[in-house]
Amino acid sequence: MAIEWILAFLALGCFAGVMAGLLGIGGGGIMVPLLTTIFLAQGIAPEAVVHLALGTSMATIVMTSLSSMRAHHARGGVIWPVVKAMAPGVIVGTFAATFVAARISSLYLAGFFALFMGYVAFTMLRAKTPTA
Repeated sequence: MAIEWILAFLALGCFAGVMAGLLGIGGGGIMVPLLTTIFLAQGIAPEAVVHLALGTSMATIVMTSLSSMRAHHARGGVIWPVVKAMAPGVIVGTFAATFVAARISSLYLAGFFALFMGYVAFTMLRAKTPTA
């Protein structure tokens, strides 16, 4: 891999990390579109780039989530019985979504991602305080 691509990935990781830390914007919302762009510039087949971008983004999220979980646990910020209750559903949901995503074309997957991100942006712009 050429040094310019390594630098592009490092810059993307730093940018996503700073935006997540400063604004609470999920790294996947930033990383997937930019990874897609970088992968296309590298000459990867268009029908594969969205799947690769999603998978790569999820792999980085696993690593950052483990680090965050460790830091929150050290400060007593994790309710482990809730984690244990949610874990089976998260695991089943993740595997089910992975199998579905593998069978969807990149065009539909990109469209779904764009619609979801539009919904997230709309919800953030409303800035309505949730009720308990």
